Amino acid sequence: IRYIQGDLAAIDEKYDVAISTACGPLDNIVVDTIDTAQQCVTFLKKRNLGQATFIGLDKMTKFAETMRQPLETPENVPRLFDLIRVEDESVLPAFYFALRDTLVAPNLDQATRIALQGRVRWRVVTLQGQLLDPSGTMSGGGNKQMKGRMGSSVVAHAGTDMKREDIEKLDKKMEQLSQQLNAKRQKRLELEKNLDQISRDSQKLKVLIDKTATELEASNQEESIINKQIANQEKVLRNTVIDENEKKRLQKRVDELIKEYDHVYQSGEEIRAKVAKYHEKIMEISDRLVGSVQKQLDECRNDLENCRKNITKSNVSVKTAQRNLRKTEEQIEKCQQELKESEVTKQTLKDKRKKLETEGVKVMDAFERAKENAKKLEEDCIAVKKALDSAEELEQQLSKTAMDKKQRLETSESALKEQTHKLNHWRKEIKKLKLNDLRDLKPISNVKKATPVKKVKRRKGKTQKDNENSPSDDLENENKEEIDDSNSDGDDDDDLEQNSAAEEDQQETCSDSRFDEVDLPTPEENALRKMQEKSIVVTLTVDEDNLKSMKPNLGAIDDFRKKLEKYNACVQDLEEVTTFRDKVRLKYDEFRKRRLTEFMTGF
Repeated sequence: IRYIQGDLAAIDEKYDVAISTACGPLDNIVVDTIDTAQQCVTFLKKRNLGQATFIGLDKMTKFAETMRQPLETPENVPRLFDLIRVEDESVLPAFYFALRDTLVAPNLDQATRIALQGRVRWRVVTLQGQLLDPSGTMSGGGNKQMKGRMGSSVVAHAGTDMKREDIEKLDKKMEQLSQQLNAKRQKRLELEKNLDQISRDSQKLKVLIDKTATELEASNQEESIINKQIANQEKVLRNTVIDENEKKRLQKRVDELIKEYDHVYQSGEEIRAKVAKYHEKIMEISDRLVGSVQKQLDECRNDLENCRKNITKSNVSVKTAQRNLRKTEEQIEKCQQELKESEVTKQTLKDKRKKLETEGVKVMDAFERAKENAKKLEEDCIAVKKALDSAEELEQQLSKTAMDKKQRLETSESALKEQTHKLNHWRKEIKKLKLNDLRDLKPISNVKKATPVKKVKRRKGKTQKDNENSPSDDLENENKEEIDDSNSDGDDDDDLEQNSAAEEDQQETCSDSRFDEVDLPTPEENALRKMQEKSIVVTLTVDEDNLKSMKPNLGAIDDFRKKLEKYNACVQDLEEVTTFRDKVRLKYDEFRKRRLTEFMTGF
């Protein structure tokens, strides 16, 4: 057995409230192995010493590597596990098991910002004791803060092995404490009995109070009735009519009587003074003559007065005793009735007791059987507990894996949200771009090829001798001219073919595939998957540099469009002229053939 977990480490007093709030298992007992923990639990059960929670260090070794890994915390707040100090580093995994990656913040605002508003959620505790879980729940508050569960220095005897003599002393002390505990329990039973008696007395007092309250309520009702009668009499008094003449006459009579009274009173005062003098003289004489007899008479009178008072008190006591007697008789009747009911209840309880004794024997048998079953269940419980421990280990591993995956998922979700936001931004930027439609800039490409024009060689300087040639000579000359015309026509055809080829090249140059699309090109999904981010970034950088150096003049498109319109108009005019020329050429050929035919016919 090492010691209580809270005594195996120390922390700065500044973080006392934080560690006491965030570390629940500080009151658990740390042992070397889980077998030792099982022995301790068995010992507590046998001695009936209560319950305790034990932490086996052999099961905590799986946290040794995790706790030593460096941790980057938001806003550089400290991890609570890194603030504790221990003398024996073998107990550190137990503290990491209790704390994990709990952070400590100076105030609630920073703790909320760190715990809930970042990409990764943290378990954070404040210096005042408010605890925020990654799930979003917060605990804390109250009139008292939890503190003192871990000291500022490690307990000196923590982690040391105890001698057998010390254990025996502790056993003796434990027995003494057990005896004291039993005495306290006995005293508690006596106090509970006294409490029951006080409760019964309080019930009687409550009944008496209720009775007094009823009498007081009746008195209040009588008082209200009397007040109503007084109010009615006051109304009658106010409604009574007083004769003013009679009132004045009576007032005058009262004044006269007062004057007479004052006069008589003054006369009486003089007489009283004389009587007092005479009385004093008489008393002096009587004292001398009948002083002793008068004293005896006064004593008799005093005794008589005392007797009268005693008689009055006795009469009152007799009346009170009579009332008490009537009440006592009523109480006796009630008690007799209750006694009869108690006897009936007693007989009923006796019958129930016999039944309970019979059932008790059955219950004891069942208890013995249950005790045997409990032993079997205890053995099964040990096996189940071992399976439960293995399941808990698996659960911890799965929960850790789930937490890691959850953190990765949250990181991926936040990155996805950020990339989605960027994607929407660039889509808006792309929508702002204007794509000039260049399809209308194609020149007209359906210009007819020009029909070759025959060149007529005019014979210059014909002499009379030539005119005198024979018709056969004229025919030969005509044939030569036709041959020359055909050669010249061949040359013209070659020139026209070269011009049409140049025009077709120009049309192919203008009809670029980029101008066939109005919308901006969007790459397909397969092409996007083959793309690499680095190559895209490099290409984008090169294109941006080229765009800055190119400085395109988009106004040239409108100028070119205007010139193209003029060019197309000229091409249409050329088509019309070419068509007209072809018609004339056909007629010309027709006339030449006709002339030749007529000439040959005439020849």
